[in-house]
Order: sequence, then structure tokens, then C-alpha cells
Amino acid sequence: MEHNNRGGTSYSEESLKEVRCAMRRIILVLTVTAMMLATSLALPALAAAEMGTKGGEEEPGNPECDWYGPFEEGNWDPWWEYWCYWPGWGWEYVFWSY
Repeated sequence: MEHNNRGGTSYSEESLKEVRCAMRRIILVLTVTAMMLATSLALPALAAAEMGTKGGEEEPGNPECDWYGPFEEGNWDPWWEYWCYWPGWGWEYVFWSY
């Protein structure tokens, strides 16, 4: 930092580079910290949603599972899918086979 004749302060190019570098580091640290904080707050909520209830029910009812295949087979290999219907929750895809 240098003083000029007008009473102001002028900064050298090297000191400005140091200030810019320090500001970039501070912004990087703040960004990474914010991302880590958001992740740490979101993970428990996601886990609760994954383990929690859907549609206000504690547990789904007994599933009704069955194989479903091509209804109008053409000249291709038949395929089959195994689906389960959970009352109160909906359909869940389980398995696929030729």
C-alpha cells in the first residue's frame, strides 16, 4: 500500500491479486459450507420420507402380486413383468423376465 500526494491510498497490483485470491477462498469456503449444511439438513428429511408413511397410512396393506405379460403377442419373444399392488400406496415394479 502506498500513499500518494493527494492524501489517498493506491494499491499495488500484487496486493490486489492477494486480496482477490483471499476473497475467492472465502467465497469457496462459504459455498462449500452452505452445501454441506444443506445436505446435512436434507438427509434426515429424505430418510424420514423414505422410511415414513405415504398417504397418511402407517403400513401398507398386504400386497397383491402377479405376473403380467404381453396380451397380444406378436412375432417376438414374450416378456413378463412381476408387479405388486399395495393397497393405499399403489403399484410397485418388482421383476422383469423373458
